[in-house]
Amino acid sequence: THFVLAQNYTPLKAYHYSKLDAYDKWSSALVYELEQQQDVEIKLAKKTSNLESFEIYRQTTQYLIYLIQNGQILNEPSLTSLLDEIKAELVESNPAIKSPRKILIKNSGFKNASAFIDGTILINIGLLATAQSKDEVAFILAHEIAHYHFNHLQRQAIKFTSRANSRPVINKLNKIPEGRMTLEDLQYVQGW
Repeated sequence: THFVLAQNYTPLKAYHYSKLDAYDKWSSALVYELEQQQDVEIKLAKKTSNLESFEIYRQTTQYLIYLIQNGQILNEPSLTSLLDEIKAELVESNPAIKSPRKILIKNSGFKNASAFIDGTILINIGLLATAQSKDEVAFILAHEIAHYHFNHLQRQAIKFTSRANSRPVINKLNKIPEGRMTLEDLQYVQGW
């Protein structure tokens, strides 16, 4: 998947949470919303980028749907409302920024957040649980919104697809079925 992770991977210890509601395989409204969001983002990207493959958008949406259908995305209206309120304040204070399309809360104790190419921001409940204030949550959201606004994810996708489709990489990959790939070829391909 193509998304940018925040830098803190420390798992939470000694925190106990009550059971939170999660979306599941019957959450068709949220899945539909993400699919529609994907289509809008692909149309916008076609107008503004030279990204050759829009499969990355589809893969992102499929990953998010997988998380939803496997009960890993929390359905907590009070938390979602708070995040949407903070997002609205950020966008109102900075009207020139691209507003993220959706904020989802992942049921994970890791202190982490990520931005996806389709405009979705995923914040782990572990990160929210350790935030000391609304301002800290706003900072986290602003960081992830910046990835989306500045097209960091789209640039990574363009770089990845152009490198993957480059003549040197294709030549080296074509050696695999022929049994001619050397260790140097493998290291070159792994490098991209």
